[in-house]
Amino acid sequence: MFSRDQQGDMAQHVRYPRVVAGLRAVVYLFGAAVAAVLLGATAAFLAAAVVVGALTALVAGSGTPALVVGTVGLLVATLSVTLVALGTRRADRWLVQAARAPDPLERVADSYVAGDIDETGLERELERALGTPEDGTGTAGGDGDAPERILLQE
Repeated sequence: MFSRDQQGDMAQHVRYPRVVAGLRAVVYLFGAAVAAVLLGATAAFLAAAVVVGALTALVAGSGTPALVVGTVGLLVATLSVTLVALGTRRADRWLVQAARAPDPLERVADSYVAGDIDETGLERELERALGTPEDGTGTAGGDGDAPERILLQE
């Protein structure tokens, strides 16, 4: 379902990657099961339309009403399966978004905007999130080097 790169990428951006992967599998399996049931119902409906069309052709000489009913049934089934697929994809995106690990800088900015920390607290938390230029630690930028620190180190 997902390549190793996609799984590794997900592991870095969500809090509980194994739980999220399991829930994503459940979402896709549920979507596939619903689509299979819809396709099975469509096949039964189309088979009934063929039988009715054959009987209508024998009795009345025209099978046009059954052909129309069969075509409408096929269109409804196609629309239903498409909606199930779109709903499954939307549920998957929501699940990953809901489990996304917060970015340290976003967390600090949200705390400041909410009034939970003052300016000195903001500076302290930003230093903690970015790391100080001397120790080279930090979480922003993926490799630990924020652009400001790179300029300071040169």
